[in-house]
Parts: sequence; structure tokens; C-alpha cells
Amino acid sequence: MKNNKHLKIGFINLMPDTQDYHEEMQNVLQCSDDNFQLHGLRLRSKAYKNVPAEFINEHYQFIDQVLPDMDCLILSGAPFETIPYAQVTFWQELSPFLKEALEQQLPVFAICWGALALGELYGINRELLSDKEFGVFNLQCDPQWSSALSEQCSVQLPFSIQARFDAQDVSRLTEQHQLRVIARQNSQIEHAILESHNGINLFSIAHPEYGKDRLFNEWQRDLAMDPHTPKPAGVEINNRSDSWRPFSVILFKYWLEKVRTQKSRKELSLVNNSTRISA
Repeated sequence: MKNNKHLKIGFINLMPDTQDYHEEMQNVLQCSDDNFQLHGLRLRSKAYKNVPAEFINEHYQFIDQVLPDMDCLILSGAPFETIPYAQVTFWQELSPFLKEALEQQLPVFAICWGALALGELYGINRELLSDKEFGVFNLQCDPQWSSALSEQCSVQLPFSIQARFDAQDVSRLTEQHQLRVIARQNSQIEHAILESHNGINLFSIAHPEYGKDRLFNEWQRDLAMDPHTPKPAGVEINNRSDSWRPFSVILFKYWLEKVRTQKSRKELSLVNNSTRISA
């Protein structure tokens, strides 16, 4: 059944391979929803080096020009998890827009470094890992959350990160009912996916959007710099698959339904305000 509310999804794509990753995100969204438009949002302080200028000009607009028109945001990962935020060249530009999104209750799905960055604005510090978490790993979802989606508790998702949420900060915010943990990982990461108290923001250290070749390609890239780079855990190099895709689709569908609910609330609020002014 076609969703009757068209969504404008603002995509802050910070990945080095901008075009390939844009197509990867488009693919998983198309499996999850049938009525949306993905709007690439660019930053003035970020250089887009590994992508044709024609692609950027056609698919990306400056975020300060179009953010108010968006129904939600997706914030990608970036290879900066070991670098202080203040030293990330575009942080001073990006962080005010994220704060604005939180203030305006604009739903955000933040992934990998993006999840850490959004967590920073919630007061969650990050901890660096001794070894990069790289591969496909098991997660245990919150039973109540899983049961509401008719989904099994044990799932898998790809990871490619060298930092995690500070466990004490996550515990503090869950006790204050600002966040809840919807998926845990029993290896280094612990808190893999968080959700804001109002359900409109998701923070995923994992990469639900990754396609079957992404981890392999990252491994090949890193091998060129370090021949001792270990292969991604849980990946059959010669028989690659995206076995996590069914759960990824469920996760994106879940969030997009939250986005539509939030959009309806805002539209109803505007109608009510207009009616009161007219009266």
C-alpha cells in the first residue's frame, strides 16, 4: 500500500565515496518506503573530492538553504571517530544545524560517526576502542521493541568504527528517560542502537544501510595501506551477501513511520494555530 504522505528526506552525506554511498542509501530507502525524495544536503566547509562536480550540483543543495523544507534528516558516518569534534573541519558548521533539528523536533537517523556526533549534543561522550570493530556482528534487540515490530530479538548488522558511546552517559540518560537502548552488541560496542524518548531520533553505531560489498571494499582500501589489515569478521569474502538487509528495512520503516507521525502532528498544529488566529 502506498504511503500517502510524501517525505522530503535530507541526507547529510559525509562519506568519502559520496556518489556510491548516496546510491547505497537510496537503495535501502527504496526497499523501506515508496513515497519519498532523497535530498542531498551539502556543507560549505566540507570539500567533496572523490565525486564528479556534476553529481554534487545535480543532487546536493547547501543545507542552510533547504533545511526548513525537510521532513527529517539522515546523518551519515565519516572517518573521524578518533578525531576531536573541534578538529573536524566542518563541525562548527554542522553542529548548529543538528541543534536546530533537535530544537525543532526534526527527526534524525544518525549512523556511525553521525550517531556519535548527535550523541555529543545529548551529552554522550565517546570512548575510543583499542581495535576497530569491523565486520558483521550479532545484536540483541530490546524484547519489547522487537515484539512491537513482530521481529526476532537476535539480528545482525555491519560495523566499521573505532569508537563507542560512553556507557555511563548512556545509563544516565536512560535513567532520565531521555533515551532507550533498542539494540545491544556483546562485543566492544555494547550500546549499538539508541532511540530518543520521543521516538523520532535514532542513533546507530552499526551500518544498516551498507550493501553486500561495502565491508569488502573498505577492507581492500585499507589493505593497500596496511597489508596486515584483518578481514571483516563474519563476512565470506568469496560469497558475500547482505544477510542483514531484512532487519535494515524494518529499522528504516520503523523510523519513517515515526517521521510521518511527526509530520502529521506538525501539520495539525499549524492548522489549529491558523484556526485560532482566524477566530
